Amino acid sequence: MFKNKHTSPQLPSLTDPVRPYYKNASEIYTYELYIKVANEIRKEAGYRISHFDDCGDHLLLSLIRFQHGEISYKVRYYKINNHFKCDCLLFETEGYPCKHIWASMKHFNISRLPPSLILKQWTKEATTSSTPPEQGVSNNQEQLTQMERYDSLTSDTNMLNFYASRMDSNFIFAKQEIARITAYCKDAFEQNLGSPTPVQVPHMGHQNNPNIVRDPVIVKTKGMRNHHGGQVEGLGGLDGKKSRKCRMCSSVEHDYHKCPHKLRPNTRGQSASSSQLASFFGPTTTNNHENTEYFVDDSTQESFQSFPFMLSYNLNFYFDAY
Repeated sequence: MFKNKHTSPQLPSLTDPVRPYYKNASEIYTYELYIKVANEIRKEAGYRISHFDDCGDHLLLSLIRFQHGEISYKVRYYKINNHFKCDCLLFETEGYPCKHIWASMKHFNISRLPPSLILKQWTKEATTSSTPPEQGVSNNQEQLTQMERYDSLTSDTNMLNFYASRMDSNFIFAKQEIARITAYCKDAFEQNLGSPTPVQVPHMGHQNNPNIVRDPVIVKTKGMRNHHGGQVEGLGGLDGKKSRKCRMCSSVEHDYHKCPHKLRPNTRGQSASSSQLASFFGPTTTNNHENTEYFVDDSTQESFQSFPFMLSYNLNFYFDAY
């Protein structure tokens, strides 16, 4: 086997009868494919030809495996071009000969692979070419353009041939004009070939090639899209959704039910002061406050009593003054 990708493989001993097959495969195939081909050559020793039939243009070989005689494979050998075709279809699917073909080649004393069993895409010369890639693409594009022009001219002259063949005068006139145009185009073509700077066909890359299928257009999905596109100041969360605010103090840290400034009935008999109610309800404009009492919880009263200007009257005295 190969020591690395830049060295030749270590061939079997000289006593190995199929050593020429290993050597021939190492000269043709690449590093990766030689390992697969060598594995097929190694397995061919377990097969032998039981019989063959002459079918005229080819021979039909029947191969059986040692100790597995009930399983047989059919290999067709075409004498005219030394081509082998096996019904296991390994060559048609993977691109390299199977063990049955190697066994058939050994039966006919064929020491080298026929050209019909070598695919250039698996050889060492697959990436080597005398023509640069861009020049090859340009030549192919030039040939396609020439074929399109030829088809277009053929289609246009069909109608000319139809009407020119109806009358003698039209026929003679068409023949003269065709001869004149042919001579003109021939001279222009010969001058273009003899010019030192021939007309260069513009290179068509993959971006402007109409034969390449492009990526599909991305369409928008259903539903309302996010106009903010992420987290925005004043909005909570990375998805741009609005956070719930307290309707009393407009804080986003809690809601109305957990607001510390919310007025609640006091079960301990402590009443709220007039300044506390004034800060929430504004100045009082009516005197209809008889038999009315408001309470706040202990935490709210402690926060309000911390101010030096807080009045010490309770709610009952506040409404009695009115």
